[in-house]
Amino acid sequence: MRIITALISILMALLFLSSFAKAQTEKLDNLAACAGVVIGNGAVDFYLGDEQSFDVAANIAYLAYLSEVFS
Repeated sequence: MRIITALISILMALLFLSSFAKAQTEKLDNLAACAGVVIGNGAVDFYLGDEQSFDVAANIAYLAYLSEVFS
C-alpha cells in the first residue's frame, strides 16, 4: 500500500511540474513569435533601403525578448 501511495504522489508532483513548465514556455513562445514579426517587418524596411527602421525594430525585438527571459 505504501508503494502505491508513493507512486501516486510522485505522479501528481510530475503532473504539477509539467503543467507549470508548459505555461511558462507558452508565454515565451508567444513573445518570441511577436519579436520575430517585428524583426521581419524591419527586414522589409531594410530591403526597401531604410536601415534605421531595421535597427529600431531589432532593438525593440531584442529588448522585449531579453527582458522577459532575464526577468
